[in-house]
Amino acid sequence: MGFQPNFYYNLESVEGAFIAYNSTISANWKADSSDIWTVPIGVFAGRMFDLGSGYGMEVGLGPYWNIVKPDGAADWFLKFQINFMLPK
Repeated sequence: MGFQPNFYYNLESVEGAFIAYNSTISANWKADSSDIWTVPIGVFAGRMFDLGSGYGMEVGLGPYWNIVKPDGAADWFLKFQINFMLPK
C-alpha cells in the first residue's frame, strides 16, 4: 500500500519557489508486524519554471529520514525530482 500526501508552501520572496513535504508512506502487509511501515519525514525545496507555450517544469531537492522503517532499510535518503507540466 502506498499513500502520498503533498503539502506545499509557496514562497513570496522568490517567484515560483516552494517548500514541501512530498513523499510516499508505504506498508507491506506481508511483512512481520515490526517491519510493515515505512514513514519518511523531511523537507523538500524547489522551484517552478515557465518554459513558455503552456509548458512548465518543477525541480526540487530535499533530505528525508525514515522515522519508521523495516529492518535493513535506509535511515535517510536524498530526493531529487523533476516534473514536466504539459498543456492540455
